[in-house]
Amino acid sequence: MKNISCGRHTSSKYNIFAHLALHTGKRTVELKNIILYNNRTLRALLVIFTLTGVFYACSVKKNKWINRAYHGTTSRFNGYFNGGESFKEGVANLEKAHIDKYDRLLPVFKFGTVEQSKSIYPQMDKAIKKAETVVTKHSMLIKGKQYNAWVDACYLLRGKARFYKRDYYAALEDLEYVANTKSKKKRRHWRHEAMIYLARTYSELAMFSEAQSVIDRIKNEAEFPNKMKDQFYAVQADFHLKQGDDSAAIAPLRKAIELTKSKKVRARYTYILAQIHQKNKNYKEASKMFGEVLKMQPSYDMAFNAQLNLARSFDSSSGTSKGIRQRLLKMAKEDKNIDYLDQIYYALGELAQRDNDETQALKDYNKSVRFSKGNNTQKGTSYLAIGEIYLSHPEYRPAKAYYDSSSVLIDRESPLYKGVQDKKKSLSELIRNLDVIEVEDSLQTLAKMPEAERLKKINSFLDEKDRLEREAKANNTQGGGNDPFNNNNVFNNNNNNNNTSTPQGQGFYFTNQILRSQGFGEFKRIWGDRTLADNWRRSNKQSILPTNATNEPDPLDSLLKAAGGDTLAMQKLKREADVKKIIDVLPLTQADFDSSDNKILDAYYNAANIYREQLDDKLRAVEMFEKMLLRFPANNKYELSTYYQLYRVYGVLGNTAKADYYKNKILKDFPTSDYAKLINNPGTPLTDEIAKKELEKFYSETFDLYKKQFYREVVTRCDEALAKYKDKEFRPKFAYLRALAVGRTQDVNSFEASLRDVVTNYPLDPVKGDAQYLLDYIKKSRGDSAGFIDNSKTNVDALTMFTMAPDSIHNFALILTNKKVKVNEVKTLVSDFNTEFFSLMDLKIESRFLNDSTQMILVRKFNNQPYATTYFNAIKGDKKALALLGANDYVAVIVTNDNLAVIQKQKTIDNYKVFFKDKYKLN
Repeated sequence: MKNISCGRHTSSKYNIFAHLALHTGKRTVELKNIILYNNRTLRALLVIFTLTGVFYACSVKKNKWINRAYHGTTSRFNGYFNGGESFKEGVANLEKAHIDKYDRLLPVFKFGTVEQSKSIYPQMDKAIKKAETVVTKHSMLIKGKQYNAWVDACYLLRGKARFYKRDYYAALEDLEYVANTKSKKKRRHWRHEAMIYLARTYSELAMFSEAQSVIDRIKNEAEFPNKMKDQFYAVQADFHLKQGDDSAAIAPLRKAIELTKSKKVRARYTYILAQIHQKNKNYKEASKMFGEVLKMQPSYDMAFNAQLNLARSFDSSSGTSKGIRQRLLKMAKEDKNIDYLDQIYYALGELAQRDNDETQALKDYNKSVRFSKGNNTQKGTSYLAIGEIYLSHPEYRPAKAYYDSSSVLIDRESPLYKGVQDKKKSLSELIRNLDVIEVEDSLQTLAKMPEAERLKKINSFLDEKDRLEREAKANNTQGGGNDPFNNNNVFNNNNNNNNTSTPQGQGFYFTNQILRSQGFGEFKRIWGDRTLADNWRRSNKQSILPTNATNEPDPLDSLLKAAGGDTLAMQKLKREADVKKIIDVLPLTQADFDSSDNKILDAYYNAANIYREQLDDKLRAVEMFEKMLLRFPANNKYELSTYYQLYRVYGVLGNTAKADYYKNKILKDFPTSDYAKLINNPGTPLTDEIAKKELEKFYSETFDLYKKQFYREVVTRCDEALAKYKDKEFRPKFAYLRALAVGRTQDVNSFEASLRDVVTNYPLDPVKGDAQYLLDYIKKSRGDSAGFIDNSKTNVDALTMFTMAPDSIHNFALILTNKKVKVNEVKTLVSDFNTEFFSLMDLKIESRFLNDSTQMILVRKFNNQPYATTYFNAIKGDKKALALLGANDYVAVIVTNDNLAVIQKQKTIDNYKVFFKDKYKLN
């Protein structure tokens, strides 16, 4: 009998079935059954073999070709590819959302804002999730060696996604791992890309020494690919710009422009390079670069601003600006530029100033203000330009008005913002003191008049005030502008009415300054706290004034009611009330006169010091000091210190005769004073009362610089103080302040070393506890701890009820203080927020009663304080998540489980609010 075969294989089992079939006479039927059986068996065997192969290949502990092929293919085409596509989508969305602000240096990268970065959390979370699947399930780490190359690629992908989420410390872990991993030549670009992102991450964290190390490492990398060098040079330029070293960014920007293939990116780098040259007043090179930008067909915004800056970069020494001015005016007439007129006229104003035509500059800047359509930063910049012109003459009152306007409009992120706020503060203080002098002088003048003459004078003032208010209202009805001043030819007038150099101690304030310039305080009193906008005056004041929170009756309503609805009678009553207001503040007794004189004396001294120290107007300072001495010739509390200030200022001005005069007065009239000692022994260490005052002032100024984020200057000043002063009270303060500034400018190790110095050198000072707390926090999390500085006085009992545990589990708690809030609806919005932005954290939501009338929503749980802080900032900044809640409807905190238990035991959030505000610094 022949064997029945299947392909090349035979089976004796099949032969037996065939033999039986022949003997039973069922040959045909059995043969069919044999074939069917054979096919089913083959299929089963194939499935078994396939499953066995897959199972064998799934093992991550076997270094076989099939294992490497399976895990490599799965990692590449599932985790890495899909995660990478999500990552690219997120980056594209972020770059699309990015808005360039052309009033400042453009950033090298389109990185968006913190708020904008939240919008790409879903895409980045998906990329992270895909990458983590590869890292956790497909890693073939055998005997210390990784046999799945795509694991490194997924570490890099996760690091980049975390970087774009601004989760920088987590990104560092992934990027450092890849950057330090040896790989085959064809996979080495992952390591190089990781190094580029590592340098970017350190730069974003202001850890510049670490960033510099990575940049140097890349420079020394012989195999760094040419196709990535454009990225490297861009990162290097960004590194220098973030430190404010614009000139150092020029060379790498040139290299990046040379190597970048993308025309849009090349235009961006060229524009930044042009801005740097313009900032450095290298106008010839700036003009060349802006011209190059225009050749690259950039976006309309960039092209428009490049044209404007071409005009601004005009070098007046090379010829007339007439052609440039005509070009700008032509741009102003084009319909497509109607929304850019404010910028065009601002550029025209700059051009006029460079031509030394201040009158034309004022006209152009005022047009810039009038044509502004929602661009508050430009409007604020135009106000500032006008204010600076007045300040340069100097005309302090109008300058203050324009600085006030500028300060509420200029963007906080603008490089101009800090200077505007500082100058506004100085001018406000100056005008306040000058007004004190004039008001008190006018009140004293009124008080000395006979009663009939006094009433006549007051009524005359009130008549003039009413007339001016009517004119202002009529001017607004006729379309008058809202500029603080409209006299563009003020500097050509012989009558220098706005000069505030020195009050004369005579004249009548109420028919002088108030009528000449309606002050900001008067504006707020009449019109309320309102955003500056066109047509801010309205005939119906009730429609624009804020609601009276105290529900006090309107004085005009009371007068109208008292007058029985008679308008004329009401006006009479109002006039009587206004007269009484002025009479009530007159100094009619000797004690009142003495008090008034003391206010005037303080105001003279304060104003003189503002001129000298803050406005650097030494001539006005000496004038004010000497007028004060003339009016209060002897035994005033500032006599000695004023002599010393005049001695110093005249010395700086080179007026030796005057300086010697005041020096001799000190030595003759106050021979034993500290100031006399300073004059006789200028090199003597300052250990007396003067030294104490100067030291306090120096520390106060240094601390103000820290609050304004001038950290490098803080370090310098602290080093100077620690070297110069031996005061036991202030040395620890300077040391601790220096450590905090180091934490803001250097790496964590340097921060830690500075804090250890404080703990070691000042073990008995209270700053030791603060420094130790930060050291402990750094040890646990290695995070950004400087935000936990405690400089406030708080309720000690509340602080001792709770404990700080940054490394412990945290929760987000939303305490609903308004009973009308629908808890379930709020929970739904919070849940939606978590799903969209924090899907990777597997957060749980629950609600519970804090007490009989207060509910709270808990989001649980976060591994530590930094994670909880990230969530807190994100949800507080999201408009949808808390859309159902008003500002007074809830309290939001992050809290550890232990502290939550204390809160629930107390059944109130009040004590924890004190602790939270003091320790977490998040509200």
